[in-house]
Amino acid sequence: GLKMLLLCEREVINATPGRNVKDATVIIRGDRDAKTGRVQQVIKLCQETGFEKFDFRAKQQDRI
Repeated sequence: GLKMLLLCEREVINATPGRNVKDATVIIRGDRDAKTGRVQQVIKLCQETGFEKFDFRAKQQDRI
């Protein structure tokens, strides 16, 4: 699942000279249909695998 992907990503980042997982920024895109608390669960998993920086993105609704 997601935790395995995050662990793999952490290993790739940490194996790259001059890079560290603590300096990587995780971009999280929430969806209005996402269940309450899901974004918080994703952040918690990221933190458990060593990621500390987050950026949040949202798509604005087109105005007519």
